[in-house]
Amino acid sequence: MIEKELVNNLTYWDGYSQYYKGLAERGRTENEKLKKILIKTLKKNEQLKSLCDLGCASSGLYQYLQNKHINNIAYSGFDISNELLLEGKKLFPGIYSKHFDITSQDLPQDYDVVYSSEMLSHIKNSFHKEVIKKILKHSTKYALFSMKYCLNESFEQSFFSTLHYMLIRISQNY
Repeated sequence: MIEKELVNNLTYWDGYSQYYKGLAERGRTENEKLKKILIKTLKKNEQLKSLCDLGCASSGLYQYLQNKHINNIAYSGFDISNELLLEGKKLFPGIYSKHFDITSQDLPQDYDVVYSSEMLSHIKNSFHKEVIKKILKHSTKYALFSMKYCLNESFEQSFFSTLHYMLIRISQNY
């Protein structure tokens, strides 16, 4: 079991990177459903030009997009693990990826699509609301994100408090 205080810091992620090494090469992913939604969204909306991949790891999403012939969108990947970013840069030398901690930094720009698969599962619950605010703030068209589980709370508590916040935020925009 991972110590709660290690979550979302370099020690945690650089150790966890051993699990992720090579996943992009093998095409394995943690969240196929979310990626299918992304592909459908991108194909229906060809005017979308920029995508932010929060928690990009070794940029497996970039390879997935290429495999699905989605080449008309500027990909930017952000992750807290330097090891995983280096792995991604070896696999995909031309992509933009940067070391980034969503809990303490703000994204450098807005994106048509902000995508984050399971990143919230690895962040302390006390940061969820702020991270979701940042995702929504920097997505001009679409925000796609998922989480499998939560730390320090039961799944139901965290899921429903997160969902409640999202519905309030979405309703304020429409």
